[in-house]
Amino acid sequence: MSEETASSIPARTLRVVYLVGIALNAVALVIAAQAGQMAGALTLGLILVYLGIRYRMLGGS
Repeated sequence: MSEETASSIPARTLRVVYLVGIALNAVALVIAAQAGQMAGALTLGLILVYLGIRYRMLGGS
């Protein structure tokens, strides 16, 4: 069996996955903020920043 690694996944596919993750986290962040769950909203905000950085890193490859 061959091992799958992140480098074997095409960059275009990774971009789509990151964009979907960013979109879902943005929706969850808005819902958490509206519900008054600031700790959850802060956590989701940090995840959004992380996903955004990872997405930007894909632009160079």
